[in-house]
Amino acid sequence: EKQTCELDNPLVFICSSEIPNVRKIQNILEYVIKNNRSLLIVAPVAQQVKSALLMNKVKGNIKVKSQLNKGSEFIIYLPYGV
Repeated sequence: EKQTCELDNPLVFICSSEIPNVRKIQNILEYVIKNNRSLLIVAPVAQQVKSALLMNKVKGNIKVKSQLNKGSEFIIYLPYGV
């Protein structure tokens, strides 16, 4: 079964090193939310980052559209309202 997700004109963040915490990408996330853009993150992501994004999803601050890999490598992050 294929998992697909379509994003309209997304920003793409590709990083070969692990994103250990949300502070490392905080400026990127703030820019995305402020400009009402979608963001595709292609990087190894620590559990703390996934937990922080999911917590903000539950609070209604953002939408996490899809997690594409059972590991930690791909997260699609969308600002709330997109």
